Amino acid sequence: AAAARVFPLQDIPPGGMLRPALQPMLVLQDTTPVFADGVVEMVGQPIGCIVAEDVVTARRAAKLVKVDYEKLPAILSIEEAIAARSYLSEKPEIFGVTQEYVDEALKSAPILLSGEVAIGGQDHIYMETQSSIVVPQENNEWIVYTSSQSPSDAQYLCANILGIPSCNVVVKVKRLGGGFGGKCTNDSIPRGPAMVAANKIRKPVSCVLHRCDDIATTGKRHPALFKYRASVDESGKLLVLHVVQYLQGGYSTDHSLFIATVIQYVDGCYRIPVIRGECWAMKTNTCSSTAFRAYGRPQVFFFMETVMNEVAQRVGRPLNEVMKLNLAQEGDKALCGSTINYYCLPECWSEVETLSNFEKLKSDCEAFNKTSSRIKRGVSITGSVMGLTFPGFMEQGTALVQLLLDGTVRVSVGSVEMGQGLNTKITQITAAALKIPYEKVTIIEMATDKTANTIESGEFLANNYR
Repeated sequence: AAAARVFPLQDIPPGGMLRPALQPMLVLQDTTPVFADGVVEMVGQPIGCIVAEDVVTARRAAKLVKVDYEKLPAILSIEEAIAARSYLSEKPEIFGVTQEYVDEALKSAPILLSGEVAIGGQDHIYMETQSSIVVPQENNEWIVYTSSQSPSDAQYLCANILGIPSCNVVVKVKRLGGGFGGKCTNDSIPRGPAMVAANKIRKPVSCVLHRCDDIATTGKRHPALFKYRASVDESGKLLVLHVVQYLQGGYSTDHSLFIATVIQYVDGCYRIPVIRGECWAMKTNTCSSTAFRAYGRPQVFFFMETVMNEVAQRVGRPLNEVMKLNLAQEGDKALCGSTINYYCLPECWSEVETLSNFEKLKSDCEAFNKTSSRIKRGVSITGSVMGLTFPGFMEQGTALVQLLLDGTVRVSVGSVEMGQGLNTKITQITAAALKIPYEKVTIIEMATDKTANTIESGEFLANNYR
């Protein structure tokens, strides 16, 4: 019979870290452990790994493992977390005016609105599941092939797990089969256990999650609950807004504390004279919610559009008119603190109305709905605002360009190709800059021995309107 070996928490070497992301040089301080330490905090959390010469044997061996669990109280929803005061941080993220100021402003509200808005999560369902191959080299050096949007972070995490210098680890990423934010931190789920096992047996170890395991174990988009109070005048113009957002963060911090700061963009494309936004990241016994495309903005934008719809219904005006009435204007100050410059959204809105013949579309929908009892139609215009690129020290790019004697060029950049067309764009830029044919440019894999200390490939917080 084929043999299999089990590697638990105790096989992390002396000096290695159970929670490798709790390290000062990493921007994201994540409390996620490689293995559960005494308490399993969610269904699907790894408690160890089994290594065999083939995947069938490994999975058969895993089914033979017997674990005795003591059933503990579980918090499985945002509402349960609020009731239990189960937070991932000691205080919320707060932007805008003080609590006293917003309370006083709401006292004189011509029309007062209040309520709750909830939005669920979302799974990335990338084509390629989380996967890694770790290969030990001489002198305690390592080559790691991993499906990661953050190869430099992966380099430091691998080194931290084993307690070795980061210069001993080279991470290579040729391309990803999709990412969408789900391979910024979730990529460590197969890679961490593989590092522990390979360090013990001194042989290459491959770990590729089965789709069912990937869905059960990896983080998703954050479900969110909003509780709000708002003041509007008779025309539907927003005067005051106080909103508290609760994020379902899961059992560890992951990206939740960063995404909590996205409450600063809750005003969206609208001007609200008095506004206060708060966000709590809640700890639940579910998979750790993580980065996802647009990084927290869909939740806050959905909330704001829902409020605009409530305002329109309350004052009895068409939604489109109420939205246009509340649009921010050039020179206004956004909740995040930025001054809105070069702002063409009101002009774009008018142009969309004209080009789409919006009023006719709306009339056609209303006429159809009067004669259809089961199928309904609707049309709406929605605006949004976004900052640009990574802020501060993260606003950088890295590339290695190799000019070869036959006139060809090899390029390695610090970003990861994951279906967004990065390699094609870099090839075009290189060919244009060097005035050579496209065919003479080759893009080689992103590797941390070629481009070091890079920034993750994905969306992040952008604090500027530019």
